[in-house]
Amino acid sequence: MYETENERLTALLKIAQKYPTYDSVGARVIAKDPGIWYDGFTINKGTTSSISANMVLIAPEGLVGKVLESGATFSKAQSILDSRSSVPAMSVRTGDLGVVKGNYSLANHGLCKMEYIDGDAEIMVGDEIVTSQLSDIYPEGLAIGKVLEIETDTNGLTKYAVIEPYVDLKHLDTVLVLDKGAKQSGKSTAKTNTQANPDAAEPTDPTDPDTAEPDTTGVAE
Repeated sequence: MYETENERLTALLKIAQKYPTYDSVGARVIAKDPGIWYDGFTINKGTTSSISANMVLIAPEGLVGKVLESGATFSKAQSILDSRSSVPAMSVRTGDLGVVKGNYSLANHGLCKMEYIDGDAEIMVGDEIVTSQLSDIYPEGLAIGKVLEIETDTNGLTKYAVIEPYVDLKHLDTVLVLDKGAKQSGKSTAKTNTQANPDAAEPTDPTDPDTAEPDTTGVAE
């Protein structure tokens, strides 16, 4: 975790500058699902900040996950540990392809699984895994994690790897939301390209029930 507000803002600005062609908005985590890991959580930005489903969440160390759904001033999200998560991925060293998925048993240890690796792939323990070009959601080249183990599937034709995410998904307080769609269409949909401040005020009407803040006294559903 970052010790000061300035450190958090500086870190978010740095990663925003890595993706200048994407609109980006900083957000703070305000609730999470039960458990010690951030597999499902809620952030403090929503549709009034032009946040919508399938926008990508990143941290200075790499990929966090994506937005599932948005209210006016909040969004529910999943990390790559979530069992519903599926991210097209590749080994930086070899170019071998696979899909990084959340796995219930591995998630208890803060790990995930890369499946559908070709049986002849030369992927090795220690290899860096990043997002591949085969996704409509995730930009290519986002750091995911490193290979801890490699095993052959029971069919003998494919392999799978156990992946340790680069992002500390046990301690997560701020993220950067990337809008890949804004780049693809050539049209900006977010209010600013580098709104990195996760606490920036939302343009809400307090008399409008549709912009009411969510109850964050408990965990996100």
